[in-house]
Amino acid sequence: MTEIRILRCGDIICGIEISGHSGYAGYGKDIVCAALSTLAQTLEIGLTDVLDIDNVVSTKDPVSGYARIFWGNNDSSRINDLAKTIVAALVSISKSYPAYTKIVEVYVNENF
Repeated sequence: MTEIRILRCGDIICGIEISGHSGYAGYGKDIVCAALSTLAQTLEIGLTDVLDIDNVVSTKDPVSGYARIFWGNNDSSRINDLAKTIVAALVSISKSYPAYTKIVEVYVNENF
């Protein structure tokens, strides 16, 4: 099962953390893992390349199925809109594949 943690600094989404393989299908054929990975990559590209945010911290380990993207407590409406869009897509996938994904909201401080 893949656990998707939505990281919040107060009311603001300030990061995401995805861990574990979903188990929907074998390595390289798992559409759930592929979708989650694509959304994480889209978020990182949106933050760093499109919005040009400097303080994005990203950690990935494809072998273990771990990814974390953290940008801290930033109340930019463009960042928040991007984050909300990606989170809505992650929630949608989790609702479609509840046996393979789990969404958890975690409140952290901005130095997480």
